[in-house]
Amino acid sequence: MSKMIDLVGKRFNKLLVISLSHKTKSRVYWSCICDCGGETCVSGNNLKSQEVKSCGCLSHKLSRKDLTGQKFNLLTFIEFRFVKGSNAHWLCKCDCGTEKIMRAASVKSGNTKSCGCDKRENLIGQKFNSLVVIAFDSFGKHHRIKWLCRCDCGKEIKVFGPCLKCGDTKSCGCRNVIEDLIGHKFNKLTVKSHNYTKEGHTYWLCICDCGKTKTVSGRNLKNGHTKSCGCLLVSIMSKRRGRKHPSWNHSLSKKDRVENKNRNCDPRVKRWRTKCFKRDNYICQCCSSKIKIQVHHIYSWNKYKKLRFTVSNGVTFCTECHKEFHKKFGRGNNTRRQFTKFKKLNVTRKKR
Repeated sequence: MSKMIDLVGKRFNKLLVISLSHKTKSRVYWSCICDCGGETCVSGNNLKSQEVKSCGCLSHKLSRKDLTGQKFNLLTFIEFRFVKGSNAHWLCKCDCGTEKIMRAASVKSGNTKSCGCDKRENLIGQKFNSLVVIAFDSFGKHHRIKWLCRCDCGKEIKVFGPCLKCGDTKSCGCRNVIEDLIGHKFNKLTVKSHNYTKEGHTYWLCICDCGKTKTVSGRNLKNGHTKSCGCLLVSIMSKRRGRKHPSWNHSLSKKDRVENKNRNCDPRVKRWRTKCFKRDNYICQCCSSKIKIQVHHIYSWNKYKKLRFTVSNGVTFCTECHKEFHKKFGRGNNTRRQFTKFKKLNVTRKKR
């Protein structure tokens, strides 16, 4: 095998070898810097045979023609700007006066005929409510056109064309009179003063009956969405706590409630659960699924306290089967008869 010749510091046309880049089975690649400042990675064979002479700038210069002053449709080439990939980009001036950087190939082929002015609807001179369109301003996002308009009050404003046509913008803002709500009462809130206006919504400083202050939008005050500073919700929720809650179970003692609360943290529950899983080989006893398994009490936790931690009273269910079981038979008074009935139903479904 022939020895590798060190090419670091040697020049090949416009390329100067800086360092060794990497090796493959058959070739050695070198990192090179071009006279134009660009960096590239070239194989030693291509450098020696002069197949590669530059970073690519040489080919672009040779292929690029001077188009300055030439006109295609509505566009005139002013000056060359840059090369992206293999495409030369030029600064072009449209007949409407707009200057834009465009791909030379698309202009010459006729795919691009103007800056976009031939496609847009001319609104100059037209009147929309209090606004008269004076001139074209610029292109916004998604190629929406922004127009310079003069209001009846004398002010000038920039507006998007669709906003003028559909009537979203009717004036420079002089017609937007804010309804004074100071002194008005809405549920528990009394409007004290105007706070600020943001994105077309007016916000008011209000005092609640409880004495707290809150900033609320005029819309939420009028439609009743905001009725207080938050104290109303607190008072409603306080009436539904503990024994006053509609789902409160009066048959449970204090001890039962503590046990139910700490049920998942109880080490006895954890031991009982693992024993049931091992016995059933971590498989749902209804659908034979191994995904998201749980242990179900055959005789319910609340009613049969002595059977809570006996392994024979547990059976492995997947979450879907567990939900279906309690949908059908409810919670709290479950028995073995219900379990056998549910298992039979699942077997008949599988057969179908």
